[in-house]
Amino acid sequence: MYKRKDDAVEAEFLQDRRPQQQQRQTEVILEDVSVQRPEIRSSDGNFVRMEDEQTSKHSGKNYPTVSLDDEEANDRLEMRDMDVVEKEKKMMDIMKNYINKDESLKIDEETYRANMRKKEVEAYGDAMVLFGRWVAPRSLAMLIRNSWIYLFLLVLGAIAGGLSTAMDIAIKELRLSQTLFANLSSNFYVSYLLWIIFGIVVGTSAALFTDFVSPYAIGSGIPEVKCILNGVGTMGRYLSIKTLFAKVFGLVMAIGSGLFVGKEGPFIHCSAMIAHFLFKVFRPIRANKPLMAQLLGAASATGVSAHFGAILGGVLYSIEVTAAYYPVRNYWFSALSCAIGGILFRTLTNTYLGHPNYFLPIVPNGFDNDLYFSGTDTAVFILIGITCGLWSVLFVKLNAQILMLRRKTVAKFPRILGPIPYTFIIVLVVSILTFPGIMGNYTSMGGYNTLADLFNIHPFGVQDAHLKFKSTDWTKGRSPFQNLIWFFVMKYLLTSLSITCATPGGLFVPTLILGAGWGRLIGEFMNEIMGMNVLSGGFAVVGAAAMTGGITQTYSTAVIVLELTGQLEFLIPVIISITLSIGVAKLFTISIFSNIARIRGLPFLDELKYWKYGIKAEDIMHKEFVFIPQTISLQHAAYVLAACPNDDFFPVVENKDNMMLVGTVPRESIRKEIAKRLGLDDKPVEVAPNNPTAIVHRIRDSVIVNKVRPKPIDVDLVTSNVDESEMITLEVDEVTTNFRPGTPLTEAHLLFVTMRLHSAFVLHHGKLVGIMTRDKLREALLGWFG
Repeated sequence: MYKRKDDAVEAEFLQDRRPQQQQRQTEVILEDVSVQRPEIRSSDGNFVRMEDEQTSKHSGKNYPTVSLDDEEANDRLEMRDMDVVEKEKKMMDIMKNYINKDESLKIDEETYRANMRKKEVEAYGDAMVLFGRWVAPRSLAMLIRNSWIYLFLLVLGAIAGGLSTAMDIAIKELRLSQTLFANLSSNFYVSYLLWIIFGIVVGTSAALFTDFVSPYAIGSGIPEVKCILNGVGTMGRYLSIKTLFAKVFGLVMAIGSGLFVGKEGPFIHCSAMIAHFLFKVFRPIRANKPLMAQLLGAASATGVSAHFGAILGGVLYSIEVTAAYYPVRNYWFSALSCAIGGILFRTLTNTYLGHPNYFLPIVPNGFDNDLYFSGTDTAVFILIGITCGLWSVLFVKLNAQILMLRRKTVAKFPRILGPIPYTFIIVLVVSILTFPGIMGNYTSMGGYNTLADLFNIHPFGVQDAHLKFKSTDWTKGRSPFQNLIWFFVMKYLLTSLSITCATPGGLFVPTLILGAGWGRLIGEFMNEIMGMNVLSGGFAVVGAAAMTGGITQTYSTAVIVLELTGQLEFLIPVIISITLSIGVAKLFTISIFSNIARIRGLPFLDELKYWKYGIKAEDIMHKEFVFIPQTISLQHAAYVLAACPNDDFFPVVENKDNMMLVGTVPRESIRKEIAKRLGLDDKPVEVAPNNPTAIVHRIRDSVIVNKVRPKPIDVDLVTSNVDESEMITLEVDEVTTNFRPGTPLTEAHLLFVTMRLHSAFVLHHGKLVGIMTRDKLREALLGWFG
């Protein structure tokens, strides 16, 4: 190995390169120029590297060498000022000339491959390269080179699948504990009281724990993940370990308390947080931001797959829910991670439940494979789709009204209706209405058990019902049709309230239950009232997909339901109903996740409605904006910073008369220039936002450590030795993206989403006429029924 000489020796070597000096010989190490650039070693043994520090090291012991004169060596020195492409071309020409001069220098193919193998061994390690090159085919060699990516996906899927199973087991044990706690007394009223106390303690503990550890864990988490995947950034602590800890334990306690919330949305958030933590372990991924974004999208898909065991549905659902723009190349990463997480979840869950078939569907229903559907059935499927669409619209609107009402009441009565008291009230109501001794234990069953009963092929009053159903109370006191009416109304109202609590909680499984209850209700109506003989469980499967599809406005719900039940016979009926449901819902509202993001003010760009296609950039741009000329006075620069404390950069024009855009200047550059002119080169400078005639310089000493706000310094005092007319010239950055006034909104929306822009300039013949921002674009997207 050669060692790089220090800077002084290198400078001395470069100074000796003069035309009038005698020629001296240098040795050039010949290598593969497409991978590594040559290096020069003088005849006296001194080594000088002519390229950047990223050039790979090599031994150079067995490479042939050639002598260069000063003219040829100077050609090498000239390459320092060339760009990468020109330098590569120049180097190729030089090497060809060397080889043509001496035939002995030609390197055969075997030598070339041997050199390549040595470099790969240095980069990737002996064992991996030897195995990849000599044992495995070329495709497997490429797989091994990218092994850290696949290892990341393997670890992510394994952690997600294991964590999801562990959470389900903990939730099931909590629900069972509530029943056992209530059964401590044989007295009805004491048992009722114990049931309510358990629910209140566990549910309120979930809210307290979440609020204390990390309030960012409250809610579903899907709207936040949508924003992060669409270029808004990490959004504070939404992906921190504390948030993951609060999300997992808060969610287990929330569902275990009896609240009608689901695990799917929060677990998407959990998978994203797991991936964000693994980025710190896998350093090659952390250094590649585009790859991080792709793997974060794969993590959101893994969250769905590891929750339901639905591999294809997980990939598709993550695309529809979390991404406004999805690169197709991310499909493979998502599919691989989903396969690992989904298969592991099914295996662990069925093992825990004692099923010999590790890949058994999570919600089996017992349907045969020879089902056929008549014209009457098709009409019912259409009816279910339309009615579920209407129920979906009402659910989204009701949820929005509850959230906005909460905001108003919390602002007026923060102590009475704050997050913790509000959760206490909702848990109390849920515990009172779901006590098994009142209507039956079907009101308090877990999500999967409830779906299994509603999807069951048998009627509720069948003989040996205790062997076929999780609950035998569907016929308790009343007919199944009457019990289903109570079940649907109660679930509908309590679910809309539960998902607004200050705890982690999703809505996918609760809405599946709502749809399944509605579909089963229609089937029981046809059996009991109309005297028909239909499979009510089949209508429940169709209704579950239609209701959830309408509320979330995701078509992939159909795939998830089919994978969840293992029944492909319902493919066409599910497609019919979910298409109608989503179509009806889109006419009147947006998806519930987009609606929550709007209410919370999250900077997510929703889909562009077709009736907005006629809008142009000039209709939504800011026509009043702050700009600065390229040459500006010191005090003018200070005034601009003070007037715009939240702007990270400013447009720069030639002058205010022609308004020709030159580029942009970051706020930090202006601050540094002011500091330099004031003799505060090593001290960060900030302009007081409330006083345009003052400059604040923050010194990193005990003042900052003690969090004492420094006093503003009057600009006249600080610049007393500076001429007021002194001008500064700003170094500007080139503008890469801009629009014309007539640019359609469809094009602007596409670029903002795909390039993750926060703002863009609107130019007319090179003149700056406006600025389009993400917030302004979001306002334009708010259309009918938004």
